[in-house]
Amino acid sequence: MLRFCLMLFAPLLIIVAWFIVTTTGQLADPVATHFGSGYLANGWMTRDGYLAFSLAFSVFLPVVIAGLVVWLPRVASGPLSLPNRDYWLAPERRAATLESITVRAIAIGSLFAIFMAGVHWLILEANAAVPPQLPARLFWAMLIAFLAALTVWIGTFWSKFHNVAGRSVTRDH
Repeated sequence: MLRFCLMLFAPLLIIVAWFIVTTTGQLADPVATHFGSGYLANGWMTRDGYLAFSLAFSVFLPVVIAGLVVWLPRVASGPLSLPNRDYWLAPERRAATLESITVRAIAIGSLFAIFMAGVHWLILEANAAVPPQLPARLFWAMLIAFLAALTVWIGTFWSKFHNVAGRSVTRDH
């Protein structure tokens, strides 16, 4: 599963970067990037500044998020807050547990990259309007979908580590 996730994560990041780089040229300079009352633009960035910002949040930040979630339990398992921590980090299960955390880290990094690509798409749509206006229904639909996916991610993470041998045990934190 880990190999499969890694084989998807890198191409996903490349596709997201490609999408942002190839479509940012459609935007006027400056780019409306912040929206207030009535979803109308009230903040702007240069197109080059927007491109750098978008790539940083769409590609670099998901790698950092996934990397930290993968790296921290390996170097500092003491403060790791994991249900049934002693059970899951026992020597005979530690490698499998860390692999499971790694798969979930890649999933959350991927989710964030997709969300940020969606934000870029909303910026494209907003800047196509005169005056620039964020498409409210698309914004809310995307935000709700992201929060639902994040909730599922949290639920599967908790469910995986909450149960020990088919039963719920929460003696340690």
